[in-house]
Amino acid sequence: MSDDLFVDAATATCSVVAARFERLGVVVVTGFCEDATAAAAAGELDAVVASDPERPVTFAAQGYPEVRDTAVRSWGLGEVRDRIPVALSVLRDERLHEWAAAICGPDHVRQPGSIASTFPGCGQAWHQDSRDPHPRHFTLNRIFFPAAVSPEQGRLVLVPGSHLEGDIPAAEPYGHLDGEVAVAPAAGTVVLMHSRCFHQVERNRSTRPRTQVNGRVMPAECPPDVTARPRFSTGPWNFRTGRPE
Repeated sequence: MSDDLFVDAATATCSVVAARFERLGVVVVTGFCEDATAAAAAGELDAVVASDPERPVTFAAQGYPEVRDTAVRSWGLGEVRDRIPVALSVLRDERLHEWAAAICGPDHVRQPGSIASTFPGCGQAWHQDSRDPHPRHFTLNRIFFPAAVSPEQGRLVLVPGSHLEGDIPAAEPYGHLDGEVAVAPAAGTVVLMHSRCFHQVERNRSTRPRTQVNGRVMPAECPPDVTARPRFSTGPWNFRTGRPE
């Protein structure tokens, strides 16, 4: 099954991508953009992150630094739009729109995108981005990795097919789940992931932040706040209230 996760951008037709996504809840598209484009986008994201080293950290900023064992700094694309033209051009690629239409429907809705940066010593514990079990209430994460992710920076670990398995089971924040696959994306990779897919980001053991950009979309019938209540392997969270509920 892990081999089915990967598809080269040159052969990633809508039918191929949609069929794999339906079955696995995740597709890793390699070679999505040229090396020069990826490098330019990586430079843009690095500059954004370097300019704001005191950016508040998720959960810690809400008074719960240890509750879900996750620490990540985020920037809304709207607030840095003028500083990341190359990265935004990748997210506007027509292929991403076509894949979104094939997965979410032609009337899919675009959500505000974001940059996420995992700093040295930090990670993102096992979780699902959304809790709603309705089959059409999910977000399609379209995550662009402009720079290669080394294992030391923290691989993306996920469980293919878990978007169909209900709630994530109780587990240690960075422990192991049955069927997990670890992915260290190469530069220029796009990962398409269902918001109910079980996943974690390993702790960053390097000296550099691990940064990527996500342009989410959702089916038209999906509630706009579906990702406000994620579920971790250690319990729920509510971003609306800033509490573990």
